[in-house]
Amino acid sequence: MEIPIKAAGSLVLSLLALLLSVIAFLLAYVFRNDWASILCWAVLPELLVFTLAYLIADFANSATRRQATVSLLIALPALVAQIWFLENLHL
Repeated sequence: MEIPIKAAGSLVLSLLALLLSVIAFLLAYVFRNDWASILCWAVLPELLVFTLAYLIADFANSATRRQATVSLLIALPALVAQIWFLENLHL
């Protein structure tokens, strides 16, 4: 007997946003690559907006509310990193 697992969309998006934030940090400060500016200015802000929209939808659904809480905890460091990138990263 299999238990169906429904992953919340916000959980997947917040993990992706956190992963891309780490990659952007590595590209900017370790490898000194210009691809970090593309991630920081073009990809991550839109991804965080989509994550926020999915968070609201997942909090409204009772089946994915716990996953949305975990997603919020994962998305907060990505949001803080994005704000820091926009203020301090001058590529």
